[in-house]
Amino acid sequence: MARTIDSDLAPHELRVLVAVADTGGSSAAADTLGLTQSAVSHSVRGSERKVGAVLFDRGRTGARATPAGDKAVAHARRILRLLDVLASEARGAARPDAAVGPLRIAAFRSAALHLLPPVLRRLRSRHPGIEPRVRIVREVGRGTSGEVADGKADIGISTLGGSVPLPPDLIANELFEEPYALVHAAGHATLSAVGRLGGETAGGGIAGPGPSRPWALIRSSKRPGHPLVGVDGCVSAPPGG
Repeated sequence: MARTIDSDLAPHELRVLVAVADTGGSSAAADTLGLTQSAVSHSVRGSERKVGAVLFDRGRTGARATPAGDKAVAHARRILRLLDVLASEARGAARPDAAVGPLRIAAFRSAALHLLPPVLRRLRSRHPGIEPRVRIVREVGRGTSGEVADGKADIGISTLGGSVPLPPDLIANELFEEPYALVHAAGHATLSAVGRLGGETAGGGIAGPGPSRPWALIRSSKRPGHPLVGVDGCVSAPPGG
């Protein structure tokens, strides 16, 4: 059968397929893309007609990619990434001295709320041609490092020293140490005893040396040529600081 332009999947259809696969359903994908659920469902059905295969099994618990869907989503990710590269390299050729294009950032919700806003302001000030795209990742499993390892993000903001080791081929550049303190009501017998171990303040909090966790910028050693791998230079304050 001869192919026509109408039988090709458009970039927005590819983004819908990826979003449904990532979120596990049309409703969550719609929230991610800023669309209605009916628009997402309509797009998926249209893509299935064009491809000639069922791409997702729908059920009461959501949507799961079929074997054909897994293949389609994998290719969709590559095509969308190539489209980003096309635009980025074309702009870079027009302005060879400027860093331009999308920068996909994976971050935990706490980092996205408290750390990234001032960082992105500094980043856009230094590199006005970039397009930051922040992806919120849950603080479970492989976290932001998994997003970078899977090619879903260019960089990730994460904490180090957890139970899940850093995947191979990833590089972590430590940004800062975030201190922790125990705060409790003054006069609490048990907690006051704990407080004296670290140096209790008049209000009942822990003073002096305490536990901390390092925050780091995660990137892939396989993509060292990204024009913004030095973004860690824009990060200089801890969340909430």
